[in-house]
Amino acid sequence: MSRIPEIIYVKQVLTAIFWGGMYVAGRVVAASVPPMSAAFIRFLLAGAILFAVWNFSSGRQMPRGRQWAPLLLLGMTGAFLYNFFFFNGLQTVSAGRAAVIITTNPLITAILARIIFREPMPPLKALGILIAAGGAMYVVTRGDLGSIFHDALSEGDLFLVCAALTWTAYSLLNKLAADLSALTAITFTCIFGCIMLLPFAAWEGVFVSFTDYSWQVWLCLVYIVICCTVLSFVWFNQGVCYLGAQRASLFINLIPGVTVVLGACILNEPITADIVTGVVLVCAGVFMANRCV
Repeated sequence: MSRIPEIIYVKQVLTAIFWGGMYVAGRVVAASVPPMSAAFIRFLLAGAILFAVWNFSSGRQMPRGRQWAPLLLLGMTGAFLYNFFFFNGLQTVSAGRAAVIITTNPLITAILARIIFREPMPPLKALGILIAAGGAMYVVTRGDLGSIFHDALSEGDLFLVCAALTWTAYSLLNKLAADLSALTAITFTCIFGCIMLLPFAAWEGVFVSFTDYSWQVWLCLVYIVICCTVLSFVWFNQGVCYLGAQRASLFINLIPGVTVVLGACILNEPITADIVTGVVLVCAGVFMANRCV
């Protein structure tokens, strides 16, 4: 087996940090911008930047034939559906809580990657994933795991659970685009996502109201575009190619710790006992799962 460059791991950690900040920035944006409009602006700007970089890159690769179908599916899951659920959920759910809910997706990703792509899952990794998922569920249920069977989930929680599921689909579908470069895959993912979001954003009035957004909202949108989309999507795709869907998705579990701290510092969100417990379990599960890979 060829040695995996250390920079790949560095990029996955930075991606987790950037995405941790995205929940805080997303809360600011969601308070002023309708969900489909926020998603459209995100992928319009990110798509334009990525297309310019892709167009002038020496390794520019135009998709052909059957390569278009996976890109269309990536745009539908990673851009259209994920952001619909993500920004809707952030309208009512705190940044820290939202981040921990999203970390349920590595468990689903690992199981499906094992079934579909035959990726290995040693017992220690499986145990680590279960511990991390358990930590996330502890936060979802606000410390009462038994309440999952009746009234634990709010509408915002359900939106975020759906966001986790669509991101799982996106992670796995990246395998189908493995013959394309990460830059090509994310560029056309953004373009397709932008096209899908356009009619819904127009219905929300994005072309009329975007001049009314505050500088704080635009600053958060720029952060989401540059750090959380252009850089992070390319790096995450590289992680999937080098590490596999399971291992790349495990780094997502590092997000809650970043988000909880930033949410407390920037948004004055309370750090409750259930969130702290969930973050500890999630980080422990990530460490355990990565010990055996």
